[in-house]
Amino acid sequence: MKDLGITKGKWIVEDQKFGNDITVLTNCKKGTFIADFPAAWNNKLANANLVANAGNTTQKCGLLPSELLAQRDELLKNLARCVDRLEENGYGDMNAVARAKQAIKKATE
Repeated sequence: MKDLGITKGKWIVEDQKFGNDITVLTNCKKGTFIADFPAAWNNKLANANLVANAGNTTQKCGLLPSELLAQRDELLKNLARCVDRLEENGYGDMNAVARAKQAIKKATE
């Protein structure tokens, strides 16, 4: 896995008891600071959760969210091609084809 240079360790969202800020930290001993969302911001908790989720997901798969999206789009395109070929060759009634179609539909809604 490539090293992206981001802070290592599980990223957690912590509601600061003072000032009503929301902070994203790692769970290491020192509580490494990653991002702060001031109390005045709308949707601060949702934004903090998004940042923490992106950081944790990136560490698990080694890809940035934009890279995951590109990979997903490429996989969907290729799955759709496979389904088309199976249908063209008379295999459109297979359970796997039906499940693949459902997955494509769900992912592109």
